[in-house]
Amino acid sequence: MRKGFTLVEVLVALAILVSGVVAVFQIFGEGFDHLLRFHRYQNLYIAMSNIPEELDRRHDFEPGVAQAGRSGDFDYEWTATVVEPPQPILGFDELPPTHHSLLYQIVLKVYFSGRGNERRFREIVFYKSGWARVQR
Repeated sequence: MRKGFTLVEVLVALAILVSGVVAVFQIFGEGFDHLLRFHRYQNLYIAMSNIPEELDRRHDFEPGVAQAGRSGDFDYEWTATVVEPPQPILGFDELPPTHHSLLYQIVLKVYFSGRGNERRFREIVFYKSGWARVQR
């Protein structure tokens, strides 16, 4: 009796080994895809947190005019609308007010690429106080 493996046994063992390796690579590939998606959404969340902070430093909005910008890998656009009528900023009674206090509703759209590079966006609505110079 000879000791060793037959060709059929070697081929069956090789087929089992190859199918196991292919399955492992598919699992790792899906894991990397999920990791990349998570990283992209994490960056989107950071951008969506930072952009309102950038807009918070502004006080002079043009109502109804869409404005655009870029933060990191993301494009964004926003519009401001006046929520309530202008209120004069309190000051000295003998001087006419030079500025009005305003409450703005800001609609912010942050654009990102989805599956298949389709352009998608997330929208945030928030309110911001500001002022505008009185037109004379």
